[in-house]
Amino acid sequence: MARLVRTPTRRVAVAVAALGAEMTIHLVNFRFGDSRVRLLDSASGWSYPHHVSTLAYAGGAFACFVGARSAAGRRPAWQLAAGLFLFLLLDHVTRLHHSIAEWPVVYAPVL
Repeated sequence: MARLVRTPTRRVAVAVAALGAEMTIHLVNFRFGDSRVRLLDSASGWSYPHHVSTLAYAGGAFACFVGARSAAGRRPAWQLAAGLFLFLLLDHVTRLHHSIAEWPVVYAPVL
């Protein structure tokens, strides 16, 4: 008999609320700010989604380094994940991909 997987309702609700808030912010910025509010404009490098994703990359790298220290048998996997998060963080902060024409060739193996 197939085992039923319980959907974590609280997590789904938080994800739906975050998506709804994100969409509302963009619609409000588009309608009332005519996309002039840089903090709300996702196309801007100084928008709040950029800052949040930068913190997420840093948090992911930190969590993977902590995981690498505590996971004896799977340390290489944690170290690889930490390195990937650091690579993405470096690119995100420096915008390196804007100055390298062959960036997709560099980035493709990461995916």
